[in-house]
Amino acid sequence: MPSNAYIIKWDPELSVGIPWIDEQHKNLLKHVENLLNAVLARESVGKIDETLHFLIDYVRTHFATEERYMSKYNYPGFGAHKAKHDEFRTKMRTFAGHYASKGGSEEFGMAIEKEIWEWYKNHVAKTDQFFGQFLREEGHVEPDEDILDLS
Repeated sequence: MPSNAYIIKWDPELSVGIPWIDEQHKNLLKHVENLLNAVLARESVGKIDETLHFLIDYVRTHFATEERYMSKYNYPGFGAHKAKHDEFRTKMRTFAGHYASKGGSEEFGMAIEKEIWEWYKNHVAKTDQFFGQFLREEGHVEPDEDILDLS
């Protein structure tokens, strides 16, 4: 039986110190927690569809926004950071393809959960911290409306 081992609760220690990034990260955690709770309650199929749609949109908008900030402000770690984003984009496309061809299951929901948990632990809690520090040190804490508007 799955457990709630992959639930990550927001903690100020996870903050990158950039409010718009932190809000988007909190939203990611909320969606992942909702999926895990649905898996634990054996009601995951509908939540898998909802979560995959969220993740695909999240990856598109959040990563593009971060990358536009990195480019505009000449972030020295841009190439490596973007490469990690590209890897995760590929994983999300793989999940979406699997779901489209085989549908959802409890095991599939747990696989998504584990992937997001690993991503959060290894990317958000580490790599994004360096990016947040860079933006703070360069004085770019406030939202740049030209960058945040991806419409």
